[in-house]
Amino acid sequence: MRKNSTRVFDPAGPFTTGQVKTMLSVSDRTVQKWCDSGMLPCYRLPGYGKDRPGDRRVTRRELLEFIAKHGIPTPEQLNARAS
Repeated sequence: MRKNSTRVFDPAGPFTTGQVKTMLSVSDRTVQKWCDSGMLPCYRLPGYGKDRPGDRRVTRRELLEFIAKHGIPTPEQLNARAS
């Protein structure tokens, strides 16, 4: 069972699929499909066995490349990169 915690947004990434969906104003399922198809490269955290893969993460670089390739306006959150 997951705890109900809010992940602090770090503009340097990596990003959860929830953070990506919010920045790009799309659904969770859309981001999942992009990741599963390879359109949006991601990696998975360790899961809970063969049938329960871990959560997806998208690096800042991969997200910015995806945004540029598809002509999506860069979300303001990504312009405010912390040093």
